[in-house]
Amino acid sequence: NYKALQVIVLAVFFCRLMACVAQCVGLTEILNAKMISEGNRKAAIILAGSILEAVLIDWLSEIKGINYFEKEYHGENNKIKNAVLKDYIDAIGVLKVPEWMEKEKANVIRSRRNLVHAKLCVKANDVNEATCKQVIDYLIEILKTRGYRG
Repeated sequence: NYKALQVIVLAVFFCRLMACVAQCVGLTEILNAKMISEGNRKAAIILAGSILEAVLIDWLSEIKGINYFEKEYHGENNKIKNAVLKDYIDAIGVLKVPEWMEKEKANVIRSRRNLVHAKLCVKANDVNEATCKQVIDYLIEILKTRGYRG
């Protein structure tokens, strides 16, 4: 189906773009200055989680020599379900231990990103400026392990 192929190509492009954005632009300035305003905190947390996921997919692809932007990753012990952010965090944690000390920070970002789901009935004060700043600070620390200098 041509439409499905277009969606896949756009998804792959988006993930690669997110990984590049995280490496190239002044991420700190964009997220801290423009995204933490009252109406954009949820968006900043979601964006940080998406950037983290794209960077981890790219990193896992590099380690394993398989392009997981194009080939679905199912986690280390699962042949059925498609990987989620936790699977990528766990895989990098196993493959890069002990030098990747930011696994816990990645898990904090993942858990904070989950706060914004509507079905969790999150109170507005749970996604606040402090939570948003923590997520962004942790993301930047993780990106530094991949060479980000921002």
